[in-house]
Amino acid sequence: MKMLETAKKRFTTLYEAFKNIRAVLASVRWAYFGVAFIMAVGLWYVLTVRDKVETWVDVRIEYRGLPHGLVVREGLVDKLSVRLRAALGLTRTITTRPYAVSLDLSAVQKGTTVLHITPEILPFTDAFEVLEISPSRIAIVADALELREVPMEAAVTGHLAKDFYVRSLRITPQNAHLRGPETLVSVLERVFVPIALTEAMRPGPLEMREFVNVPDGVTVTPQQVVVDLEVGVRTKTVRVTRDVRVAAEEGVAIESIQPAKVTVSVEVPESQANDEQVLEGIIATATLPGRFIAGGELNLPVHVILPEFASLDTVEPKEITVKMPAASAPPGTPQETPATPKISGIQSQQGDR
Repeated sequence: MKMLETAKKRFTTLYEAFKNIRAVLASVRWAYFGVAFIMAVGLWYVLTVRDKVETWVDVRIEYRGLPHGLVVREGLVDKLSVRLRAALGLTRTITTRPYAVSLDLSAVQKGTTVLHITPEILPFTDAFEVLEISPSRIAIVADALELREVPMEAAVTGHLAKDFYVRSLRITPQNAHLRGPETLVSVLERVFVPIALTEAMRPGPLEMREFVNVPDGVTVTPQQVVVDLEVGVRTKTVRVTRDVRVAAEEGVAIESIQPAKVTVSVEVPESQANDEQVLEGIIATATLPGRFIAGGELNLPVHVILPEFASLDTVEPKEITVKMPAASAPPGTPQETPATPKISGIQSQQGDR
């Protein structure tokens, strides 16, 4: 009897709740629901059915998961071109956004592996219909990764000016570390550093920084090296006899110069060994000091003026003796005073070569 009363109470409670819900629903204006439904259907039609257009979209490719010990030689492309169909409102916004797709390379093996590009991996929702993918597959050519150390050699091009040559050449460091596909690295016994010679280079040491030349697909360390280059001159020995030109202050007379001539041995560029104009540039000089004793003798070292790119071997004798007269005029401004004859204040008499 008690159970029957409990069930009756529960039924009464449910009935009252149902009556309340029915009263609420009766008070709602069903016209509002109808308008909202019609608007939703219209919006769905506009976005998915009406005014569908096609467009091309670029999708950037990101690669991941390449197995250790492998390196890709060929096949990596930067982007995909995807032809899509969608409502006009959607296509207006899709072309302004960047898109990217990630490709897993964990299945790549040594040799050629083909990856198929399917619409499922593209970053587009169901509102876009994928019509075409270019390329639709990617052929990855992989090779074993090899590390190797090889020597570097100079690959000299161009030429220097006449009579010049490369006396010495050194590359620092001397070895290069290569990293790349086995088929490319294993055949490299050495790598080359291109060095371009020009006629503007002059004798003496030069320091240059040059890049190491390696095949495409191979990485080299270091990429840039230091090249120490020394340019020399091919010379010929020439012996000439020259008057010694003594420079003295104005008004100072010289009684005698012993010896008046010296023999000079000079290394000149080969092409200039018989050039009279160049050889005239070999001049022997000595300088009289500002203070001296009248009637005394002075031993002066001989200095030799040389043409460009020439070098002095010997001068004989290395000193001359200048004898001063018993009296001389007070010194004035500096000038060169020869013994015989006087030419612009310089003791000068051309000797035989």
